[in-house]
Amino acid sequence: MTHPPTLPTEPLRSHAQAQADLASTLVVPDDAPRATDEAREQLLDRLKKTPVAMVATTGNDGGVRLRPLTTQKAEKPGVLWFFIPIDGGVAADVRAQPEVILSYAEPGDNAYVALQGRASVVRDVARQKELWSALAGAWFNEGPTDPRLALLRVDLERGEAWESTEGKVLEFLRMAKAAVTRTPPEHDHDHFAFTF
Repeated sequence: MTHPPTLPTEPLRSHAQAQADLASTLVVPDDAPRATDEAREQLLDRLKKTPVAMVATTGNDGGVRLRPLTTQKAEKPGVLWFFIPIDGGVAADVRAQPEVILSYAEPGDNAYVALQGRASVVRDVARQKELWSALAGAWFNEGPTDPRLALLRVDLERGEAWESTEGKVLEFLRMAKAAVTRTPPEHDHDHFAFTF
């Protein structure tokens, strides 16, 4: 009987090292501009169009975990809400280490956002009812009062955004040219780093 090949593994990092690694993943300079009200509004509108985030948390073993979560609400001045199981992995990770990173991508618009914030697990039945949708019932079949349901609140601290200033066709042609000539394309993207 043959066994599948084993992959090389790294020794587990300490919890403190994993926290430091996660915190340094999104490096935004301390002097990054504070997001204006208009920029925040544009970001919140972008998140409505692209509601699924890959959320990075740090577990008790020091490992970083990524999970897709649907943004239920993005509100001013920079608070995001998600549904999660109260006894699930996200809740356990956040209780141990509240620092999270969220990544949103809309390849069709050439728009990408990375956000960092502090998360907390909240049980607020009134807010759960306000945010409830039929789709959430697939995971929480007792509705917004399901005892397994909790909210993940993320208070945003900093972020980065990349958006193409060119149309999709021109961007595609630049990439095609780069593939043919085997030279990296010159992207004309706007890159913003900001704090909340």
